[in-house]
Amino acid sequence: MFPSRLALSLLICGIPALAFQNLLLRQGIQPKLAPSTKLELTSLNRRDALMTIVGITGWLSQTVPSNAADGTSTSTKNPYDLVRFELYDPKGGVALMQKRIDARDFEGLLEFTKGYDQVLRKQYMGKAKKMLPKELQEKATIICNSVTFDLIGINRNSRKGQENYEGTLKYLNELKQDAEKLLALESYVTPAE
Repeated sequence: MFPSRLALSLLICGIPALAFQNLLLRQGIQPKLAPSTKLELTSLNRRDALMTIVGITGWLSQTVPSNAADGTSTSTKNPYDLVRFELYDPKGGVALMQKRIDARDFEGLLEFTKGYDQVLRKQYMGKAKKMLPKELQEKATIICNSVTFDLIGINRNSRKGQENYEGTLKYLNELKQDAEKLLALESYVTPAE
């Protein structure tokens, strides 16, 4: 019964199942959904659905350990380190997208980019931007918005009937350049007192 509640919660919260599955896989968790998930979804009542949403929300809001060797959590890490991980680490999101582009897995790439903006731009880059002095935050906002448009470009070039290998590579390279621009601003961060 739990897998059907999880799937329902994800659908209600607007999280595509494949994007959530990708997030779990990147954290080293192997999700297993029951084959009868679709049939069980119809048997849930509103109370069950609400309880599931509350439970999933609490579960998702818990600190998730990063893949870092030091074992620190993503909530205590420097946001610039998290952006750097996503950009350069073989387990980061950019490497994952590169592998999918190279394999011509446009369907997987499409699903991944749908949820990746929430992680990379809103969560990691958003926190990094807030650490900057006020006069640089506007520049960082422009960079963050560029990352969104890069992900939209990758997404558009991955859609069924519009698959374009060169287009996805072009926007992935632009995303890398934009993320590097944000990392270049890290030297302006003043230490917390």
